[in-house]
Amino acid sequence: MQNLILILLLLIISINKIYAETLSFKDVISIALENNYSIKIMQKQREIASNNVNWGTAGILPRIDINLSGQYSNTDIELDLVTGQKIKGEGNVSTTSNYGIEMNWTLFDGYAMFANYDKNKQLLNKSDIELQIAIEQSIRQLANLYYTALALKKLLNSQNENIILTNERLQRVKSRADFGTALGLEVMKAEVDLNFDSTLYLQTQLNYLNTKRAIAISIGKPATYDFEIDDTPDFKLIDNFNEILELALKNNTSINKAIQERKVTEADKRLIASSIYPRIAFRGGYSGTMTQSDAGFILKNSSKGFNASLVFSWNIFDGLRTNTSLQNLNLLLEINELSLEQLKEQVHSSILSAYENYLNRLKILNMNKNNLKTAEINYERTYELFNLGQATSLELREAQLNLLRSKNAINEAEYAAKLAEIEILLLTGTILK
Repeated sequence: MQNLILILLLLIISINKIYAETLSFKDVISIALENNYSIKIMQKQREIASNNVNWGTAGILPRIDINLSGQYSNTDIELDLVTGQKIKGEGNVSTTSNYGIEMNWTLFDGYAMFANYDKNKQLLNKSDIELQIAIEQSIRQLANLYYTALALKKLLNSQNENIILTNERLQRVKSRADFGTALGLEVMKAEVDLNFDSTLYLQTQLNYLNTKRAIAISIGKPATYDFEIDDTPDFKLIDNFNEILELALKNNTSINKAIQERKVTEADKRLIASSIYPRIAFRGGYSGTMTQSDAGFILKNSSKGFNASLVFSWNIFDGLRTNTSLQNLNLLLEINELSLEQLKEQVHSSILSAYENYLNRLKILNMNKNNLKTAEINYERTYELFNLGQATSLELREAQLNLLRSKNAINEAEYAAKLAEIEILLLTGTILK
């Protein structure tokens, strides 16, 4: 029964490796950038902001309208004139038509149109940063999922090796029991251990498959999409704290978003301040009117020609509303500045914590690698003593579990170190470089 379980587990691993494509973390990010729904939504919002950056939206260009209208009436009339003449008619038809083209152009509005144009540009820049933030958030989630899956995959490999060792121990104990040098209790204990290790493997495999499904959904693939995790993580050398701090203060998306929001507020201030100035607008066009009637004093009347006007307006008092708005915007700019400084301090602290965490994780990783060598030597020596009858099955099991724990410790340390490295890259805004 135990051999059957072992064969089935190995068969599952072989099938997965043969048919599933292997995706690195970079591959996962590339697919997510194309398919992730949150990123797609932010890209559409960015397109909206881009469409708004034009002279027409800002009010710099004139507005031109074509006007056409017509009126028809069919009436009965009866007129008594001063001369004593009487006019009476039925079915009198009267038509009126109007046509024209008109242009309205604001020549000066206190620089409001230019403030609007600048605000739209700043909003576009803000949308670019918000898109970057959405990408970084998706990468952070993917990193956690991907390296969780990688940790589970390596755990599966360790548990598989552990099952092989447990099975070898079981066969040894069975052979001894056949020759009367081992008790049936030892055989039962080895069988329980094999069942326990196999059950643990199956549970880990389930967690691994569920995590891969979560990754598939996050990159816009169906939950049934199968792939294999690349199990060769590499670590970048990040050893200059001042350099990464400088990068963070320059490229951190949260900081850049706060700076951009301040620029939008400055544009709002210029927009409100424009109401202090006078406004000059030009209006001109060409229009015509024609009226025809079957009866009446005027049977036909038409007029056409050009018209133009220049309008000057200046609001000299608006109940201090503009003044109040400007004062509030000045206070808002001061709040933005304080928030920006606070944010820089927070990023500084986050970078310091992430950097120290990264270095600490690498040290732990190296220590665990040394521990693994010791655990391997200890298991080999205990196994030799077990074969010579100088170590018990329980002692061999303990050495085996110590070996498994050492492998898992390395696995967990690699997982934590990689996430710490990615957090640094996210904080410095260099994750895609």
